[in-house]
Amino acid sequence: MAVQLTTSYGTALYKGDCVCQVTAGTYEQHTPGSGIDGVCWAFLRSDGMMASYVPASDTTYTYKAIINVAQDALYVVQEDGDSTALALTDMGNNCNLVYTHAGNTATGVSKMELNSDSKSASTTTLDCHLYGLADWTEPDGSATTFGTLANAKYLVKIHYMKGGNLSAGV
Repeated sequence: MAVQLTTSYGTALYKGDCVCQVTAGTYEQHTPGSGIDGVCWAFLRSDGMMASYVPASDTTYTYKAIINVAQDALYVVQEDGDSTALALTDMGNNCNLVYTHAGNTATGVSKMELNSDSKSASTTTLDCHLYGLADWTEPDGSATTFGTLANAKYLVKIHYMKGGNLSAGV
């Protein structure tokens, strides 16, 4: 689905960032725990050219984002690894996202992460539902394992999708 992004929006947007519709009818980066309308896959500038990302406060172009709105889509998202790593017992819980790091301007890929400190089995308004560890090998050849590697990759589904059903974790 193509959506209009807020003109001269003060935050850069990257492929993989979650967005939500704001009062003006345009879309901006979502605020964790506030509901998600979709996940950015591509960007189109007002001159018809594709963009790898949307720079913050760009006044040269207006942008549309192609977003995935499928409620059953699964994503691989990295954990933030800031204090306590997620464990096998956390799977089935819900968890918020966090935008601690700016995305990569060369690749256009988001650096949004799972906020491992927000995990909860009972909070229904958290962004993602944790399914399990993603089948992932790090560049150094080490495998991702539960609770032993900060910034491990997890398989998640958007849980707090606007217009969707909310439920507690297990």
